Amino acid sequence: MRVQIILFLMLVNMLSAMTQGSDTIDSLKLVFENAKHDTIKCSILNEMISAEYDENIWPKYNQQLLDISQKNLKTAKNEEREYYLAYYALALNNFGYLYEKQGDISKAFEYFNKSLPIQEEIDDKLGMAGSLLNLGMIFRQQGNIPKALEYYHRALKLQILIDNKSGIATSYNNIGFVYDSQGEYLKAYEYYNKALNINFLLKDKSSIAICYTNIAFLYSFHNELFFNGSKDECMRNGHIKAIEYLNKSIKLQEEINDKSGIASSLNSLGSLYETFGDPYCSESPDECYELGQKKALDLYTKSLVLRQEINNKVGITISYECLSSLLLKQNKIGEAFRFADLSLQTAKELGYPENIQNAAILLKKIHEKKGEYKEALEMHELYIQMRDSIINQENRKATYKKQFQIEYEIQFAKDSITHITKEKEEKYKHEKAISEQRMYTIGGLIGFILMIFVAFISYRAFKNKKKANILLEQKNIEIYQQKEEISSQRDEIESQRDLVTIQKEEIEEVHKEVTDSINYAKRIQEAVLPISELSRSVLGEHFVLFKPKNIVSGDFYWTTKIENQLFVAVADCTGHGVPGAFMSMLGISFLNEIVQKQEIKKANQILNILRMEIINALQQKGLDGEQKDGMDISLLIVNSDTHECQWAGANNPLYIIAKGELTELHGDKMPIAIYPTMKDFTNHGFVLQKGDRIYMFTDGFADQFGGPQGKKFKYKPFKELLTKNTSRPMSEQQSVLMETFLNWKGKLDQVDDVLVLGIKI
Repeated sequence: MRVQIILFLMLVNMLSAMTQGSDTIDSLKLVFENAKHDTIKCSILNEMISAEYDENIWPKYNQQLLDISQKNLKTAKNEEREYYLAYYALALNNFGYLYEKQGDISKAFEYFNKSLPIQEEIDDKLGMAGSLLNLGMIFRQQGNIPKALEYYHRALKLQILIDNKSGIATSYNNIGFVYDSQGEYLKAYEYYNKALNINFLLKDKSSIAICYTNIAFLYSFHNELFFNGSKDECMRNGHIKAIEYLNKSIKLQEEINDKSGIASSLNSLGSLYETFGDPYCSESPDECYELGQKKALDLYTKSLVLRQEINNKVGITISYECLSSLLLKQNKIGEAFRFADLSLQTAKELGYPENIQNAAILLKKIHEKKGEYKEALEMHELYIQMRDSIINQENRKATYKKQFQIEYEIQFAKDSITHITKEKEEKYKHEKAISEQRMYTIGGLIGFILMIFVAFISYRAFKNKKKANILLEQKNIEIYQQKEEISSQRDEIESQRDLVTIQKEEIEEVHKEVTDSINYAKRIQEAVLPISELSRSVLGEHFVLFKPKNIVSGDFYWTTKIENQLFVAVADCTGHGVPGAFMSMLGISFLNEIVQKQEIKKANQILNILRMEIINALQQKGLDGEQKDGMDISLLIVNSDTHECQWAGANNPLYIIAKGELTELHGDKMPIAIYPTMKDFTNHGFVLQKGDRIYMFTDGFADQFGGPQGKKFKYKPFKELLTKNTSRPMSEQQSVLMETFLNWKGKLDQVDDVLVLGIKI
C-alpha cells in the first residue's frame, strides 16, 4: 500500500510540473477520479487548491479535503493517522486564510488556533510555520506589533530548521512589512530584498509580485533614501521607479490570475498617481497633477470592482477609503462622504484600528466642509483613539528589541541544524565502518578493471596521435592557402581605403562650396533686412533679438516709414535655413511692393493682398500633395503723430504692455498661404500712450526645449519675462532675453529661428 501511494504521488507531482493553470486542474481532476485510496485523494486535493486562485472555487476543494481527512481520523492509526491529521490541520488553516481575506477576523483567528495545536502534536514544522505566520498577520493588522514579531520570529526559526526557502522568504517579507509600518524603512528594504532574492530562485511569481509591491512603496514615499539630488528630482525618480515595480507586479499577477493581488497592485498604482501626478507627463506641473488624478480614479475603480467580485472585505475598505480621499480633493463632497462612511462601517466590522483611523479622519474633514462640527469632533476623537492604539512608544521599543532577538534566534536555528547534523553523523558512523571493508574489496576489483581500461585507452591514444599528425599536415597546407588569401584581401582593403580618402576629400570640398554659398546667401538676406542702425532708426527706441537656427533664417522683420505712418512686420516662414530664407526674401519683396508702390495703408488689406501674392507665386491650388509653404505674420501700423495704431495678424499675436499690465491681441487662425477657410483678416484699431511698449515675435523663443527637464519654455513664462523687465531700457531687455534663452537652451540644440522685436512708443 505505501509503495502504491508513493508512486501515485510521484505521478501527481509530475502532472503538476508538466502543466499549468486550467490544464493542471483538469489533469488533477482526472487523477482524483481514478484514485483508490483517500491518502492519494488528500494529496491531489492539496495540489488542486495550490493551483487554483479563484476564491469561489478552491474553498470547495478545501471542504472536500477537510471532510475526507476528518472522516479517516476516526479509524486511521499510527503513520496514517499523522498523515490525515496533517491534511486536516492544513484544511483548517486554509479556511482561516479565506475568512481573513473576507474580513471575518474572529473566525480566521479561531481556525488558525485550531490548526496550530494539531501541527504541534504531529511535529509538522512546515504547517506550524504557516499557522504562526497567519496568526502574526492578524496581530499586525490589529496593531499588536510585539505579538506579531514574536509569531513571525517563531515561524522563521521553524522555516530555517527545515530549510523551507519559500517559507523563509515569506517570513522575511512579513518582518520587513512590520519594520515598514514602524518607520524603519532601510531595515524593511533589507528584508524585502532578502525575500525577493529567494523568490527569484524559486520562480514564485505570486511572492515576487508581493515583494515588488512592497519595494515600490519604499521607492515612492521614501525616495530620499535611495536617490541623490533635489527634493523634486528624488520624488520624480522614486515615483517612476515605484510605477515600474508595480507594473511588473501586475504583469506577474495577471499571468497567474491572482485577482486579489491585481486589485491590490492597481490600488497602489492609483495611490502613486494621486499623490505625485503623472511623472511621464511633459506639460505644466498642474496639468501633470490633474492627469495623475484622472488615472488614480480609474485605477481605484478597477481595484474596487475586482475586490467586490472576490468579496475581499479588507481590500474593499481600502478602496472605499482611497476613492473618498480622491473625491474629497476634487470637492465632490457627497460622493466622498458615501465612500468614507462605507469604509468606516466595513473597518469596524473587521476590527482593524488602522482602517478605522483612516476613515475617521476622512469623515472629520468632510463634516468640517459641510459645517457639521459636532460630527467632525466625534470623528476626530475616534481618530485619536485609533492612532494611540497603533503608534506608541512601547511598540517602537518592542520592535527594536525583537529585531535583535530575531537575529539571535536565526543564529540559534542555524546552530540547531549543525547539532542535528552531528547527531546524524554519529548515528551512521558505525554503518560507514562496516561498509568500508566492503568498499576495499570492491575497490580492488575496480582497480583491476581500470588497469585494463587504461591500457586500452593508451592504445587508442597512439592510433589517434598518428591520425592527428596526418590531419595537422593537411591543416598546415590549408593555413598557407588562407594566408595567401588574407594577403590578397589586405591589398584590396588598402585600395578601398585610398578610394575612401579621395571621396572624403571630395565631400569636404563640396561641403565647403555649399557652406560658402549659404554664407553668401546670408549676406544677400541681410541686405534686404533692416540690419543697420540707420535703416532701423525709424523705429525709435527699440531692440531686435534675431537668432537664426542655421546660417540663414526663415524668420524676418521688415519696417518702412511713409510720411507719418510707421509700418513694422515680424514673420515666420515655413521651415528654416535655405528654404525659409527664400520665403523670407519673397515676403519682404511683396511687402515693399504692396506698401510702397501700391500704397495700401490698411493692416488687414496688406495681409489679404500678401496672401494672394504668395498663393500666386507658389501656384497653390489647395490640392492634396502640393506644397503647404507660407508664413505667419504680425503687421503693425503706427501714426507717429497721434499714436493711433492698426494691427493684423496671421496666427501670430501682439503684446502691448501699458503701466505694467500686458494685453494680448490675437491674430486670425489662418496663415499667409492657401487654407481651407480664407476670410478677410481682422483689422484691430487702438491708441497707444507715450511710454507704452509693443512686442512682436515668432514662436521660436517659446518653443525652445531646455531647463532641468528638457521641456518647452512656453508662452506664459515668456509673458512674465517681458512684463518683469519692461521698465528696463530696450537694449537691456534684449540682453535679458538673450541670456534667458541661452540659459534655458543649455546644451540642447536650437529647434527653430528666434525673433523678438520690442518698440517703446
